[in-house]
This record gives sequence, C-alpha cells and structure tokens, in this order.
Amino acid sequence: MTKMIKSVSELPETVSFSVSYDRRTDVLYISTLASGGSDARYDGRHGIIWRYDDAGNLVGATFTDFCDRWSGNKDDLTARISKRFHLPELQANKVVEHALTIGCAV
Repeated sequence: MTKMIKSVSELPETVSFSVSYDRRTDVLYISTLASGGSDARYDGRHGIIWRYDDAGNLVGATFTDFCDRWSGNKDDLTARISKRFHLPELQANKVVEHALTIGCAV
C-alpha cells in the first residue's frame, strides 16, 4: 500500500551540498551550504574525514582516494552519507551519483 503525503511538512527535509573533486589528489569534498568552522574526525579504515560544526552537527566530509576506494562501492557510500547526514537514501544517492560523475568519469 502506498502512503499518501498530506502536506509538505511530511516530506523529508532536503539538504543542499557543495561537491568538489580534486583529480590530482583523488579527494572528494562534500559540504552542506551551512558549513562554517569545524572539528574533524577521521575514519581511517574508510578514508573519510567527517567534519562537524561547534554544535556537533555534521557539515561536511572529505573522502581520500575517492575513485580508487569508492567507484565500485556506490551502495556502501550512499548508505554512509545517508546515515551520517540523516538524508533520505534517494538524496544521498543523487549526491553520490554527482560525485562519481565529476570525480571518476573517464
């Protein structure tokens, strides 16, 4: 059964992102448009630096060895971005698709 949305307030919140890629170093940068000063936490196992603002909100992420590490793991990357940024998977997938297109296109 399909759930009908009765008002705009029932729609998931959409977050705008800035996405840039440094081809020379194979590093992808994703930031919310509300990002400012931040505190970084490194996930060395996955090559991700998660950036948080002073209030503890996630405002960005840096992905090292982006194409080498993530071009074959799109679903895993989508799930990580969706979970960390509290995004609907559809929006996280759009961010990942865009990142892979600008970063790993041959």
